[in-house]
Amino acid sequence: MNYYVLSIIILTVTVIIILCFLYLYHPDTSVVFNKTYEINKQLEVRNPKKELIDYFARNWDNLKVYFINNNNKDCNDIKIPYELEEDFYNKFGDYFGVKSSDSMMETFAFRNYQITFKMEFREICQSLTTLKKYLRDNPDINLNILGKYLELLHNEHFPQAVFISVILDEMVRTCQKYPDLTLYQIAQTNSLLTMKIIDSI
Repeated sequence: MNYYVLSIIILTVTVIIILCFLYLYHPDTSVVFNKTYEINKQLEVRNPKKELIDYFARNWDNLKVYFINNNNKDCNDIKIPYELEEDFYNKFGDYFGVKSSDSMMETFAFRNYQITFKMEFREICQSLTTLKKYLRDNPDINLNILGKYLELLHNEHFPQAVFISVILDEMVRTCQKYPDLTLYQIAQTNSLLTMKIIDSI
């Protein structure tokens, strides 16, 4: 009886091993595993938040005209150049699931992205306009207090608006890292994006 049971167990284990081997090395399965491996490797290399932060920091001097409401312009009526929309789309569209291998779907996705993109810019404009007023009313605050205010702004947008959430999250982290600094010492934070935003408002 024991020999019979042992034989059944050995046979079952052998069958399972063979089935697993066939599954793993089946052409279709191999493609899936390879694709998953490639995606995971890409995610290790690419950091969407860091890429967005770097992009805003590098291009802030050109972008701030759309975000900082210096001339009492309506944030709902921002005129965004097509070239800028296309640049963002090409760089970050895949992060928001808007790219497609089908040309017709790609056109549809881009039209939807244009709507989303304008909403993203509007949210940045509204938040930074609010922040600008707050800083003018409180010019002597330290970064600890500013960080708490930025957290409130961040919570209003996360997770609906991606761009402003990433920007505010970076600024909050900077404030938490240097809580005792003042606005006048913002350059000491070594956060290029935070420094440029504060200086521009």
